[in-house]
Amino acid sequence: MYSLEVSRGITEYWIVDPELKQITVCKWVEGQYEDTVLKGAATIASDIVPDWELIVSRPKSFANTKK
Repeated sequence: MYSLEVSRGITEYWIVDPELKQITVCKWVEGQYEDTVLKGAATIASDIVPDWELIVSRPKSFANTKK
């Protein structure tokens, strides 16, 4: 299922859902991706970018979403 991501060496990717105001972090662990869904005040720390964090509720696109 993930052969393209794995063949390109992608060990971490995020799925941003502005409608649900959540971010799913997918990390390659022991031969498979493990998904973690984060919302609200949860903090995401990247394994790829050292010393970098994001609070899920703070992306600009989330704050300005209007219907």
